[in-house]
Amino acid sequence: MAKYVDLTGNKYGKLFVIKKSEHRVGKQKRVAWDCLCDCGNRRTIATSDLKSGHRKSCGCGNSSIKTNEKYGSLVAVRATDERKNGGVVWETLCDCGNTHFVDAGNLSRGNIKSCGCSTSDRAKVRGKRFGRLVALKIADTEKKDRIYWICKCDCGNKTTVSANSLSSGRTKSCGCYAIDLVSGENSRFYNKELSDQDRLKNNRYVSSKENVRLWRKQVYEKNDYTCQTCGVVGGDLNAHHLNGWHWFEEGRFDIENGVTLCVGCHKQFHFKYGNKNNTKKQFIDYKTNIEKSS
Repeated sequence: MAKYVDLTGNKYGKLFVIKKSEHRVGKQKRVAWDCLCDCGNRRTIATSDLKSGHRKSCGCGNSSIKTNEKYGSLVAVRATDERKNGGVVWETLCDCGNTHFVDAGNLSRGNIKSCGCSTSDRAKVRGKRFGRLVALKIADTEKKDRIYWICKCDCGNKTTVSANSLSSGRTKSCGCYAIDLVSGENSRFYNKELSDQDRLKNNRYVSSKENVRLWRKQVYEKNDYTCQTCGVVGGDLNAHHLNGWHWFEEGRFDIENGVTLCVGCHKQFHFKYGNKNNTKKQFIDYKTNIEKSS
């Protein structure tokens, strides 16, 4: 086994090394360390990034934003691991009580001054077009940390989308755009010689108007693009079927039968429980064990 130098107790920039991490990072599975930043955030950093000076903070040190400072109606709470528009994404607290995530550039320049609760911010969304969607009104939702809008799609459907997803361009339709790209005559794989029955038989991912890509997107939106076991936001995500695709046919496109996992957690789950005949109970047990060990 390769030897490594114990970095526990050392400090690199703003990062204090607490202990060697149980997980390795990156494609090369590098040895990593659990670190505490001066701002209070915890991060897992590879040995080489610490010793080379490539990482000197959790990300807060690379931003002009300062913790606890106010920007419009938003108070900067902490820097997250997420990056957007080349800058650190900050968790902020709005005067109205909502939590809102904003990239450092838009926050420092004053382009975003609230969570969307202000009259001026709402005016920038209401009635405006975002891809195939037109924002109609703010939706009543139990998720109080974000603003959601009821939108009408060009296809006639109505859908509920977060203000962040609209403004960032991450959501541009009710899901019909994804369907158009992978099915019907607009698809580059379309074979006019096949009957509709042949197409359904040859493609397990399409069933009438139900489509696994649309299902996956809706699962991500339900979970705010956040892994439901480790809590990582964004990045490489998988939509996991709680009751497995192979046996639970009636729930293949049920949004409540899906949960968002990062690639690492998804692989760990299937390594432990296999790739077929999975159940919701297995996931509950898996998540419970992770919470107990953390």
